[in-house]
Amino acid sequence: MRNSKVLRKLNSGQVARTVCVYNPISLIPQYASENGYDGIWLESEHNFWNPIDIKNFLINSHAHDIDCIIRPSSLRERTPIGKLLDNGATGLLIPLVNTAEEAKSIVENAKFHPVGDRGVDGGCLDGDYYRNFNLKEYTDHYNRETVIAVQIETPQAVDNIEEIAAVNGLDILFVGPSDLSMRLGCPSDLKDPRFMEAQEKVSNSAEKNGLAWGRPTTGGDDLKGLIDAGARFLNYGGDMGAIIQSFERWDKEFENALKGC
Repeated sequence: MRNSKVLRKLNSGQVARTVCVYNPISLIPQYASENGYDGIWLESEHNFWNPIDIKNFLINSHAHDIDCIIRPSSLRERTPIGKLLDNGATGLLIPLVNTAEEAKSIVENAKFHPVGDRGVDGGCLDGDYYRNFNLKEYTDHYNRETVIAVQIETPQAVDNIEEIAAVNGLDILFVGPSDLSMRLGCPSDLKDPRFMEAQEKVSNSAEKNGLAWGRPTTGGDDLKGLIDAGARFLNYGGDMGAIIQSFERWDKEFENALKGC
């Protein structure tokens, strides 16, 4: 049973770094782990993943000792969440959480008794396939080491942020900038006063309730500004951006080399 690097960083007041992955590229856990990242955000809300690809990616993440936090589709049922955690996911990033009741149901399904109602197995990766299995140690460990992040993506969620942040068992409030800015009437303008006010409410509620908060960042001044504002769970970089930027750079170098030929 492994400990969460993300939670270790957050619990010590440090910034946890994550990278977003859309595709089952086997080298990413190794490269991310070797380059200062604490966790991988595996994106499956908007992208299809074969369950076997997820399982193999989780095994690979464990081998390189890096957290893998899965954003599923908006499923909050007990069994799908439990399967992801059984097979080695370090935690969950749940989209479109608008009320405290929804947040409570996520904790209920992701944590074991007495915190929640997750079903016990122990025969998968998280339980080391029953090797030296001890039920109490297993459930205590994962009630402590499972990362639960909820996404704040609507004005309704911002209005309910105090109640959501007070839910026992949550670790992170994660702002969804595209959805939230769109619904606030300022699409992609993260400096609009409406978005800034909403983000500040999330930040204040997180601090008041001992939670971390954050959002994806484009780096540079945005990254520094978030850190200065107290954000400690940040996503910077991803496989899609790395691929796009690489091809654009290669194309430019080819075009420059071919000039005059």
